[in-house]
Formats: sequence, C-alpha cells, structure tokens
Amino acid sequence: MSAPNIYPISARRGIISGMSKAALREKWKAAGICPNCGCRPCVDGMGYCSVCRDKCYEKYKLRTTHARQEGRCAGCDAELSDGRSAYCDDCRVYSKIWWRSARREWKEQGRCSRCGGVRENRDFIACVKCRAKRAQDGKTPASKARVRRRSVRLLNNVLAHYGARCVCCGEEEHGFLTIDHIENGGSVHRRTLKASGARWYRWIQKNDYPAFLQILCFNCNCAKGRLGECPHETKRKSQEAA
Repeated sequence: MSAPNIYPISARRGIISGMSKAALREKWKAAGICPNCGCRPCVDGMGYCSVCRDKCYEKYKLRTTHARQEGRCAGCDAELSDGRSAYCDDCRVYSKIWWRSARREWKEQGRCSRCGGVRENRDFIACVKCRAKRAQDGKTPASKARVRRRSVRLLNNVLAHYGARCVCCGEEEHGFLTIDHIENGGSVHRRTLKASGARWYRWIQKNDYPAFLQILCFNCNCAKGRLGECPHETKRKSQEAA
C-alpha cells in the first residue's frame, strides 16, 4: 500500500521544515501508518507494519547470534557466563518482568497474549499464528531439540537440589538418576497433576522441592516399584540384623 497523499515522499524521509523526526513518527502513528517506514499501515494491535516487524525480527536474530559467538550480552554488552543465552542474568530478569507485564496488558485489551496481535477467535487467548506455532512444539527437529534441552536443564536443577546422587546405591551419573516418591504412589500423583517431563520438574520447583521426593537411580527405582523394596536396602537390613 502506498503512503497517503497527506504524507508525500519528502515527508516520509523526514524532510519537513520545522518538524522533527520524532514528531513526524508520532503523526504517522496517530494516522495508523507505520512510524518506522511511513509507507504501510500498522498491523492491528502492533506498532509497525508487517514488513518492518519481520525486518526487526531478522535483525534481532542476527544480533543475538552474534552476541553468542562473541560471548557478550546483546542487551548491555556485559560478558556472558555461558553460551546458552544471548543475554546476561540481569537482562533476562528484566525481559521476563517486561514480557509478563506486556502479556497481562494484551490479555486485558483482548489481544493475543503471546504476540499482542489481533485475536481472531475470542474463545482463545492467542491468535491463529501463535496457536499454530505452539502446536508445532516438540514436532519439528529443531523444536524437539529445544524441548529436550529445556527438560534436561530443569531435571539437572532438581537433581542438584536433592543431592544429585542415588540415596540407595550412591550412583552419581545424571543419566541414571530419576525422581522417586519416598512413600510410593508417584505414577498416581503425576496423573493427578497431569504432569510429566519438564512440566513435572517445573512443578517440583514451583512447590519448593517437596520433602516427600528423593533421588534414586533407575535400577533402584524399578526394583523398589516391582519388589516393594530395593535389594540394596534388603541386604543392608539383613546385615544390620546380623
């Protein structure tokens, strides 16, 4: 769509006598024109046109990729502690707070709670595009890898809190460790919560690491579930009785 007649080419370039660039952009914004290019209408619920929004996203991806390669925060240029994120801890905390506030505001305004765009169906809190993207989580190779990394990261945090070793045999290899309910009933509990994998680990974190959980290796956990007691524990009890 071409720019309206009230905004000639010279105006879009900011060559207007007595009008600053900021004032010009405010004028475009009030008229529903993209304040970045002044050529196309803003996408409903967004501050830019679709073309400028896509360009901004491409620049964002390049900036974050470069930040990871250089080991510097993309937000404040501080040194990164690891290569997992393109932002330092302080910038991640700020971003998390900002996104929570923005999504709460978008939801109250009847917009998509994930991107702030137009919500076509009021029965959903997200737009069609965001729902389609969410539906692909865990299905494409890249999405599967991302979900797996998130699950492993959450599991490692939970294991670290409970000591990161099997309380029965002392196994410390993370690949062999799992979460166990001390009084049994773990499968029933997880079905009640409808939680498994990353959702289960996140529930443990949000509930301050309950005391009724412990770390067992898969061998000890399976033996406990099948026999009622791990053979290691049975052997220890017999030795103590002797």
